[in-house]
Formats: sequence, C-alpha cells, structure tokens
Amino acid sequence: MKNSFLILGALLLTQTTFAAERILLNDSKILAAEVSTNTVRCTAIGYSMPELKINLRGLDGWTLFDHSNLRQGDLAGEPCMTAGMCDQFGDGQGFKIDDLIKGQPGTETIKVERKVIETKEIQKQSLNEGSGNVCVRSVREELHTVVRGIEFNHSRGGLREVFPVKACQH
Repeated sequence: MKNSFLILGALLLTQTTFAAERILLNDSKILAAEVSTNTVRCTAIGYSMPELKINLRGLDGWTLFDHSNLRQGDLAGEPCMTAGMCDQFGDGQGFKIDDLIKGQPGTETIKVERKVIETKEIQKQSLNEGSGNVCVRSVREELHTVVRGIEFNHSRGGLREVFPVKACQH
C-alpha cells in the first residue's frame, strides 16, 4: 500500500500544470511522389499496427527531423508518411495497398504542408530533481499531404529542454 502512494505521488508531481504552443514555421513543398510497390506498403515498423505508408524521397533534406523509421529497423531508410491502419483481416477495416496504387503505378506531384510547433509546459519537478516547477520546452514537426485522394500525416519531435519556470512566461 505504501508503494502505491509513492507511485501516485510521483505521478502527481510530474503532471503538467500549464502548456502553451506556438507555430515557429508553417510552409509547404511541392515534390514528386512515386506511387508504386517500391514506395507504398503496409508495415508496422515504427508503429503499433500495420499502417499504409508511402516513402517520399523529396522530404529528405527539407524536414528538420528524420521522418524515416530507420531507427526502428526500416531498412528502406527513406522519409515516410502514413495514412492509417491497414486492413489486416480482410474485413474492410483499414487501407489496402491498392487503395493508393489503384493498379496504376506512376509519379504524382504533391504538396506537403509542414508545421514546426514549439510547446512550453510548466511541470512539477520529480522527487529526485528537487522541488518546485520548471519550464519544459520541446519542438515537433508535423507533415500533411494528400496522395490520390488519401490523406497522409507524419509527426516527429525532439529538442526537449528544461529551463527555470520564468522561461515559460515569455
């Protein structure tokens, strides 16, 4: 019982008490998207379930963060975006690869929209960091596009920094 109270107390001490976001960058890029079995697949690499994924080579060098799933074992190593869950059981719930390829592989010109968002949160410090609040700043990059009528998204984040609480008041 005592351990339960300690765990609950630790969770309460690390909860967020304030959060604010601002868009640092909002732009777009026109690029060529190869739509074929070389670039489109259903895969769970980097995700909890198989998702319809398209590799978009044109994102490489434009995005701030690595949008590939190379670290999770995707040997293709190219930036990608996902549309959502694939139909795993043939019950029509989710996407199939041919929903995108449609029997017509080729190249499409697409527009990828990008937002880079800064988040500042006032958080209570954990027990081992002392007492009081701190300002936690992080940055994430969100991508959105439509390929052959299907919406694709991808998000990556990083740059987590801890500052005195006053930094969140600016």
